[in-house]
Order: sequence, then structure tokens, then C-alpha cells
Amino acid sequence: MEATVIITNSHTRGFCFGHAIEPVNEQVFIPAHVAAGMDLQPSDRVEAVLVPNYADKSNNGTAYMAVKVSLLNADELNENDNQDEPAFEVPINQDDERPQELSREEIDGKVLEFIEATTFCTTSEISEHLDLPHKTVGNSAMRSFNAGLVSRAEVYGRVGMRRPSYVMWAKDQNRFIDYV
Repeated sequence: MEATVIITNSHTRGFCFGHAIEPVNEQVFIPAHVAAGMDLQPSDRVEAVLVPNYADKSNNGTAYMAVKVSLLNADELNENDNQDEPAFEVPINQDDERPQELSREEIDGKVLEFIEATTFCTTSEISEHLDLPHKTVGNSAMRSFNAGLVSRAEVYGRVGMRRPSYVMWAKDQNRFIDYV
């Protein structure tokens, strides 16, 4: 069965828990191998294929286990929520307290511009420089990568890690090795 799941807890070992909101209203366990490489955080929404969680032998166990998950993109989130919320808000200027809504295209433009202006950078560096949420920046940079506009490198801190310690971005792959 397919369901929309809101992540409620993400463990350092890679597994997660979530709550299916449609078509069932139940808790979901997402094993580490299923969530690998997705960096799922509380409040993320995913589309998941669920099966009954017979492996959980406890009395009040988790009813379902995800065997496949995929992140919902911004278009799918707006479709599911039936509302057009901006990805984030920033003040127009210091004197004006009204927030200005930035479109996804504007966010993507700012992120791409920063990546192109640097030799290479991490998602955190982009987030700090542009004062944007880390998740928003990561999604934006990934869209640029998927469109073939930037290169991506995953850095692992030690052997055996399932997820990278951080992700680096550059205008092209040679920038990772040409740095002096």
C-alpha cells in the first residue's frame, strides 16, 4: 500500500519513524537501508510503500514498515496540502517588517549563483551565506544537479557510514580537484 508519511523521528543510526496520514492513520517504521542517503528529518514528507510490520513483536508496536520511500517535491507538497505556501520568508529590508515571499525559481537562482561563484562549497556554507534553511538549500542544489548545472560530491568521515558526513557542490567536477 502507498501512503504519505510525515517523519516524526530520525535516529543517528539512519532509521526513522513517521506517521502515515493517508490512506491510513498509523505509525510507520523506516529501516536505515530504506532511508539511506535521504537525510530525512522530522516534518519531512515522503511517499512510502508500506507493509504490515510483523517483525515488531511488542504489544503496542509500530503497525507498518516502509519498504520504499521517496521525498515529495514542492509541487507534490502543494498538491497534497491544497495550499501555496512559500518555501521560506525573508524580510524585504530592515525598515519594513512585511515578509517577502521568494519563489522556488528565485531560491534556485540564488543557490546556483553562489555555487558558481565559489570553487566548491557545502550545503551548510550556502545555507549560512544566503540565510536560508539547510533543507531548502539542499533541495535547491539537488535540483540544479539533476538538471546538469552543477556537480556533487559526497564526503564520508569514516568507513562503513551509510550516509555522507556532508555534501559538496561545485560548478563542474574539475573544481573539486583543481583547487590550489
